[in-house]
Amino acid sequence: MQEINRFFDEKKRYPQLADVLSYYNNLLHFKSNKDYLKQQFPCRLTAIYLQQLNLLYQSVIKDDDLMTELTEIITYALRKMKGTIEGGTAL
Repeated sequence: MQEINRFFDEKKRYPQLADVLSYYNNLLHFKSNKDYLKQQFPCRLTAIYLQQLNLLYQSVIKDDDLMTELTEIITYALRKMKGTIEGGTAL
């Protein structure tokens, strides 16, 4: 973001602004689909219920801590990107 802001200071918006917008939109999409990511973590089979034809799995990774940290990182990155995008579009 610092390098992109330097380009903006020099009144050079393209292709940096388009790239940041693309990264921002990808990160928004990722944030909205992180539940899918959580489901993809490795799991171990913990119980089998034959009468209900049901399997119970438990995540191998402490995904609550990981997902909380991931959410914080995404929120921080989106905030930084949004500021950069607003600065670039103001030019």
